[in-house]
Amino acid sequence: MTFLTPNSLASILETAVSTHSSLLGRATHAQILKTLQCAIPPFLSIHLISMYSKLDLPNSAQLLLQLTPTRCVVTWTALISGSVQTGYFSSALLYFSKMRHENIKPNDFTFPCVFKASTALCLPLTGKQIHVIAFKLGQINDKFVGCSAFDMYSKTGLKLEAQRLFDETPLRNVAVWNAYISNAVLDGRPRKAIDTFIKFRRVGGEPDLITLCAFMNACADARYLDLGRQLHGFVIRSGFEGDVSVANGIIDFLWEV
Repeated sequence: MTFLTPNSLASILETAVSTHSSLLGRATHAQILKTLQCAIPPFLSIHLISMYSKLDLPNSAQLLLQLTPTRCVVTWTALISGSVQTGYFSSALLYFSKMRHENIKPNDFTFPCVFKASTALCLPLTGKQIHVIAFKLGQINDKFVGCSAFDMYSKTGLKLEAQRLFDETPLRNVAVWNAYISNAVLDGRPRKAIDTFIKFRRVGGEPDLITLCAFMNACADARYLDLGRQLHGFVIRSGFEGDVSVANGIIDFLWEV
């Protein structure tokens, strides 16, 4: 590793994550310290923090963050994201609070992570507070942030807030519609999911695999045989029939009805 460039070292850190090799990650970190000494580029520090977080080594990730002289939103988000991915949801929310204490503004990658943490811990009030922050920073209209907030409200039992957020979302992309339809199915409201799908199509929305699977489940739950058959025809015409998840949805639908 003596002659590896910083970009090559970053690539090896990503390999350590994808192969779940903490040994490779630590060895690469040691090589970085040996080669670059104190002049570690910020982007490599971010890769290191992300690597330790995603390899379920939160103490190493947090220590590295503390030793990083210039902490930014990307650095904090790497730590928060890794914590969420490894199930340390409380830690993710704590890091978010510390980041805010340092007056660092979260971005459109940070908010989905902390909304997910709030959902996993079933903390709707915390999720509401995060929603307020996202709104004040003008981030709530981002498609990923808004979708994550909606998902949080739906899964923590705040149906009215979820509906209000959906109604107030100015630009609803397919992810937002998918979240609404899928949560309606999971909540035992298949007819609501079907009505929403029909509305989605009327405004010119193009369904993807997630939309089709959710709608097929709604048709099965509501015993809407004719509508399910129409969707089956749409799936064939659109070339989605070869997808495993859609095919399984069709089989489940035919079995249910």
